[in-house]
Amino acid sequence: MRALTGEGGRLRRRAALEYGAAFALPAVLMVGIFALLGVYPFGEKTLLVVDMSSEYVDYLTYLNRAVRDIGGRSILRTWSMGMGLDMLGLVAFYAASPFALIAVLLPVRCITEAIFLITVLKFGCCGLLFHVYARRCFQADFVWNLICSTAYAMMGYAVAYSSNIMWLDGVLCLPIVLCGVERLLWKQKSGLLLAGYIYVFVTCYYIGYMVGIYSVLYMALRYFSVNQSGRAFGRRLVRLLATAALAAGCCAFLLLPAFRNLQNGQAGLWEVPLTGSLRYSVTQLSRKLLPGYYDSLTDAALPNLYCSLPGVFLGVLFFLRRSIPRKEKLLCGGMLAGLWLSFSWEPLNLAWHAFEDPTWFPARYSFVFPAFVLYMGLRCVEEKQPLRAEWVGAAFGVALILIGEAALADSGGIDRELATVAVMLAAAYAGLLLPGGKGGRYRAVALTVLLCGELGYSGYRIIGGIDEQFHYGNRAAYRTYMDKYEAAVEQLPEGGPYRTEIAAPRNSNGGLAFGYYPVSHYSTTTNQTLNGFLRRLAFNSGTLNDVRFAPGSPLASGALGVKYLLSETTLGPAYALFDTVGEVGIYENRYALPLAYYAESLPDLAVGDNPFAVMNTMYREPLYVPLEWTAEPVNCTLTRQQSGLFVAARQIRGEKAAVRYTVHNPEGREVSVWLQPMGRRFSRAALLWGEKGEEKTRVLGYRNNPIVSVGAEETVSLVVEFEGDYMSYAAVYAFGLDSEGAAAATDAIDRDKMEVTVFADTRVDGVVHAPEDGYLATTFPWDAGWSVTVNGERVTPVKQDNIFLYIPLEAGRSEIRMRYHLPGWRMGCCISAVSMAGVGILLWMRKKYGWNL
Repeated sequence: MRALTGEGGRLRRRAALEYGAAFALPAVLMVGIFALLGVYPFGEKTLLVVDMSSEYVDYLTYLNRAVRDIGGRSILRTWSMGMGLDMLGLVAFYAASPFALIAVLLPVRCITEAIFLITVLKFGCCGLLFHVYARRCFQADFVWNLICSTAYAMMGYAVAYSSNIMWLDGVLCLPIVLCGVERLLWKQKSGLLLAGYIYVFVTCYYIGYMVGIYSVLYMALRYFSVNQSGRAFGRRLVRLLATAALAAGCCAFLLLPAFRNLQNGQAGLWEVPLTGSLRYSVTQLSRKLLPGYYDSLTDAALPNLYCSLPGVFLGVLFFLRRSIPRKEKLLCGGMLAGLWLSFSWEPLNLAWHAFEDPTWFPARYSFVFPAFVLYMGLRCVEEKQPLRAEWVGAAFGVALILIGEAALADSGGIDRELATVAVMLAAAYAGLLLPGGKGGRYRAVALTVLLCGELGYSGYRIIGGIDEQFHYGNRAAYRTYMDKYEAAVEQLPEGGPYRTEIAAPRNSNGGLAFGYYPVSHYSTTTNQTLNGFLRRLAFNSGTLNDVRFAPGSPLASGALGVKYLLSETTLGPAYALFDTVGEVGIYENRYALPLAYYAESLPDLAVGDNPFAVMNTMYREPLYVPLEWTAEPVNCTLTRQQSGLFVAARQIRGEKAAVRYTVHNPEGREVSVWLQPMGRRFSRAALLWGEKGEEKTRVLGYRNNPIVSVGAEETVSLVVEFEGDYMSYAAVYAFGLDSEGAAAATDAIDRDKMEVTVFADTRVDGVVHAPEDGYLATTFPWDAGWSVTVNGERVTPVKQDNIFLYIPLEAGRSEIRMRYHLPGWRMGCCISAVSMAGVGILLWMRKKYGWNL
């Protein structure tokens, strides 16, 4: 109790209250915003929207089950995504935050509530840690520290990108990194900076890279604002870089495997476009400084720069205060100009993104702009020179100019409500900041209340805009979906490894959510080479990183080992009903191949973009034969360009435009049709076939363009109706399937399958009988991490067409042992051990000899 008494105790209690307020204000504001939105327990919505719905919830679900099922699932590699991929790289990119423990420790049925709790806690921590930075590095009053910390936590970036929950770790850690930079600059101590770098590199190394860039710029600005010696700065810069390298070394156990995984998952790395044009004007960017402005999360969105109107006021007042050195003002002006240029000039923008062009969520580093504006604000209010009325008037005038420009913009300008609220808020802030008069304490309270109102209004409008555009998920619908498919997955038959898919999936990560072995997967770390091959098999893939299952061709899925499909509707003749669990039927694919089997030779999978030719190669028989077809344009012109591209152009607006195809099928085969998209784009269209009254429809588009089975009649007619003024596609494929031949080919391959004795995420054992020298064909994606022994002797697996893993076999019985060792992990662990030992030695030297750390 002694520590809580006396002057020291009073100061500690006051500091605790200040820190508690800095945490509570943003946390309570976010709870209020989510309550107004109707998020459970205040309604039936969840925070499942955009990436949170399509990715994070399933990753956290997998981790929850992996921890509870010790020995059953691995965090190094898993079969539950993308035909078998590294898991550690995905965890490092998406789920390595210590806050993820909440999702792991709570029951898996509470995963949506865990996400809600994690989000709120991260917003609270953003406010708390920025308050630590403000209190320790500046001499401002508590109220201004609280205002700046709350504004930082509720910045437009954090609210708009809150569905990317890992990025919030970078936002909350940035203030600690800046505190570390301050200690390195002025006290020659780098321990705090090391801790901040380690945290941000482990939890979200992608955002950590951006934090690292900003920390170097921040150190240069802070140093040269008061010093001129380049040599002394060079020494500090070297120490900062050494600290970053040591932190990266401590995290190498995670970073090395993750970097390798990221290379597999990203195409075009280090490709920088050389352009001199700028994407945004000052007027365009200025509207994102205002509260509540939301445009989108897509590539068309502007960078998120909002950090409250007091932030704008203080930024202007910073340049007007005469007590702040002119040199510092020039440096800060240069920093603002450099950040604006980064947002607008593509080479600099890509440099901030590690030279990887982001899809959606543009300017993912834009959180450093509010941080810098609030830094200028703290520098402004720590100066003891009183504000002058003309300075406040000038800041108010700048705010009005920003609001006016945004309101009068030709496109994408703010609406009348936002403009009115912004003007009223700016006037109220100006009145509270004017010098003179009494009631300073009441002014401080009023300023804080007004700020909370502004931040709450802004956050609610941004969250409401996201809900209107993308729709936050319904909790009851999510739980109903999970419950019925979990029950079906539990009833899948035993009897060896096989792949499973859901015919109408919620997203592409069902394998991670339910624990079955899929083909589909969606993440930044997915295997691009494999995805390219799956696109050639006409699997749905709207983006580089998203492969979604489509049941249109049983041979396409069967060739990849997909034996069972879960569906609430009846499937085609190739799928036999195995069992029914509630509303979900378990269907068995008649043509499913085993995951490993004997093959007499290596297949040539590089047979072009024709998926039917690829399937013929994988089944080792000409099961699909091309069929003749004719095309008749309806209210459009149909041309084929020299590039081979088909273009249908509408003739009369307001009337339906379509292309009618007639496929001639004299032998009565099962007819399958595929309209190959141009690249990964496809104009939205509807495919119709069948008799009138029984006509079937398949909507084709950006993420939905599979092979479609359209019947076995002698003449098959189908119509492609398009919505826009034109439609383009690269090719038309119409093929007929020999069903009996496909069954015979499947049976022949199944007789030569490997009998699997052990099947785990990082281990596969089995026995295969080879009638003659050949290969063990697998549907395992080739990976350098696999080591293989055949009858106890080490063999080198073959990387077949850069896609699958094949194992050379000699005639006779062969015992196969496959072990997976995550590439880079062992070396990373060694580097981390050495680096951590180095940190330990430095700590010992500090204790023994008083060295700075």
